[in-house]
Amino acid sequence: MKKKIGVKKKIVLLLLIIVVAVLVIFLSFNLYILVSTPKQYMIESENYFDYQPHYECSGYSSAYVLRSLGENADGLELYNDITNKNNDGTVAPENLIEFLKTKGYSVNLCNGTMLQLKNEISKGTPVIVFVRVSPGENYYHYLPIVGYDENNLYAAESLQYMTNAENEHYNRMISNRDFENMWETGIFRKNMYITIGLK
Repeated sequence: MKKKIGVKKKIVLLLLIIVVAVLVIFLSFNLYILVSTPKQYMIESENYFDYQPHYECSGYSSAYVLRSLGENADGLELYNDITNKNNDGTVAPENLIEFLKTKGYSVNLCNGTMLQLKNEISKGTPVIVFVRVSPGENYYHYLPIVGYDENNLYAAESLQYMTNAENEHYNRMISNRDFENMWETGIFRKNMYITIGLK
């Protein structure tokens, strides 16, 4: 009987050590991100704004990021090359990822916090977020984020009617609060963002 109790205690102790180790790793990672992320950042690579005619934000947002990486990319051409579109012409995040990977790019689909998103932007390449067009709308949208500060995020918007700023690096400014509401896109697609890089 004592032997059984001893084995149970060892198992509980081992599980406790594992939980503590995972917690320490998680906290260390988040502390690293907190310390290494600047309070404000703006990507200043040479680029231009291009406006989509209908539901082509998947192509336009991807083209914007690719241009910032030095690639010659056109939003409409890229969109037209995507073969696995939905019936209404929109593109699911997983299908966009697969398409960009087949074109030879390094692509990651992530879920994260605002701090993790800002950390990714501060690496110098625009990050595409999957959001609602605006806080009150149910339509989804791909939007490249090019900068941030303590109060706002700055985007390269491809929907001309959603632009609200005139700056050479961004054409839409979104408050943190509005962005958090826009980023709320459902249980399985909440806080999604896409990173694209050259292989």
